[in-house]
This record gives sequence, C-alpha cells and structure tokens, in this order.
Amino acid sequence: MQQVLLFLLLLLLLLLLSLQLVPLLLLLFLLLEQQLLLLFLLQILQFLSHLLLFQLLQQQLLP
Repeated sequence: MQQVLLFLLLLLLLLLLSLQLVPLLLLLFLLLEQQLLLLFLLQILQFLSHLLLFQLLQQQLLP
C-alpha cells in the first residue's frame, strides 16, 4: 500500500510539472481501479484546481 501511494505521489508530481488534463484523467481512472478512497481523489483535484487558479491569477497580475 505504501508503494502504491508513493507511486501515486510521483504521478501527481509529474502532473504538476505538465499540468495537462489527459494524464489527470488517466490518473483518476487508475486510482478508481485501485479502489482508493474517493476523498483522496477529491483532495488531489482540489489541490490541482487551486494550483491552476493560483497560476491564472499570477498571470493576470503580472504583465
């Protein structure tokens, strides 16, 4: 179980570097197949959405 979480954290890190939606969807399906908690999925989605929002705000504020 710890190895799975480590692997998922690594995938999340790669997602944060690329910020593409397709790998995110693939990761979500992978997590659902692994039968992990839905709360974990929601936390990842919330974090990614906050990060995207922060980046958008940063782009708006900086010329």
